[in-house]
Amino acid sequence: MNASINFTRLVLVLRKYWFENNRQFMLMLLAEAAFLVLWMGVDLSFSNPNLLREEFQMAYFFVGLFLSGCLSAGIHFSALGSKPTAIHFLLNPTSSPEKFVCSLFFGVVLFFLGYIAAFYAIDTPAVFIANQKFKTHWTVVNILFMDHYENRLFDGPYSTLLYVYFIAQAFFLLASIYFAKNGLFKAIVGVGIIWVAVIFLAMTLFVSFPPGIILRSLSEYEIIEKSGILKIVVLSPIVTTLVLIFYKFLVTPLLWLCAYLRLKEKHL
Repeated sequence: MNASINFTRLVLVLRKYWFENNRQFMLMLLAEAAFLVLWMGVDLSFSNPNLLREEFQMAYFFVGLFLSGCLSAGIHFSALGSKPTAIHFLLNPTSSPEKFVCSLFFGVVLFFLGYIAAFYAIDTPAVFIANQKFKTHWTVVNILFMDHYENRLFDGPYSTLLYVYFIAQAFFLLASIYFAKNGLFKAIVGVGIIWVAVIFLAMTLFVSFPPGIILRSLSEYEIIEKSGILKIVVLSPIVTTLVLIFYKFLVTPLLWLCAYLRLKEKHL
């Protein structure tokens, strides 16, 4: 099989994948909806009228997205963990790029759109019921303008979490291809190790700061000199821009590339 993309064949691959996996895809969306129904239903049973305000809706959106998105990606290539299903998958008369593009379309693009639809299907009536019950005036959040809402989770826009989500999902997708078995659990362990390492490096960095330095953000910090004069030091915007470009637009494609190369290696 030629390692290139034939768009006519790709359309057939997409149709075949949907025919074979549409039930699993719909069950995944129903599971997401059930999770949101349970969570928001519990919130409505409480007497706190603030649990459906806009900031909490954004938190529910991202918690559900991270859990379902990473779980879905972690089992996306589970067929490679069993020899009979792996042979069936690899002997499918399509090229490695076509298989991987198909996986990205269903596992990343269509899954994300399906999750948004499921979220709104549950969030809209939940907010309506909350407003009727508590006499509040909360509005249904608009995901396209997520940065307009107050972020109480961390100091930064909500869109930062969206970039982190795609990185995490790409990591779980890579793990499902890279490891022959238990890719999901190994990805969870890997995320835990990375998280501990990041915290350790951050603490080491903070401890290494000399006395009098107050970190205000990743690109700005304050220095209190011995004379009592407060100085603000701002890193070059070029450095900040390069870091943002790297984690927003390069990390996820690099993980996708590693996943594709691993899939191609198995295909050979």
